[in-house]
Amino acid sequence: MNGKSILVVLGLALLAPPSSLTETTIPARIYSNVEYFEEGGDLVGFELSLRVQGSVAHGEFRDYEGGCGIKTEIVGTIKGGTIQLRGKSDTSQLGIDGRFDGGVLNATIKIGANAELQKVRLKPIPSPHC
Repeated sequence: MNGKSILVVLGLALLAPPSSLTETTIPARIYSNVEYFEEGGDLVGFELSLRVQGSVAHGEFRDYEGGCGIKTEIVGTIKGGTIQLRGKSDTSQLGIDGRFDGGVLNATIKIGANAELQKVRLKPIPSPHC
């Protein structure tokens, strides 16, 4: 190999991203519609802490009903901006189906086997409430 060939090969090697960057990994994000009611000091709403690697999504879901909320581990898939998550706590099952739209998660949540579907809009927040 002459000097020019070696420089071209080295240049191409430097331009290639490391293998860890070629995987689809999205940093952990928190989505929430939790509101604080000052009069009673209550937190009310839903919060989703989500990590995505490739097409697999996992994290924690919290249902705030006054205090710091009931935590449920969730797992599911994400494809083309659509997400499906499932989880199970000691008392109920959880299903979340949604779509990301401009950074916001528009979703339908079902908590419990006989529960009604709840349509929610979860916005990104910098840190969890609890």
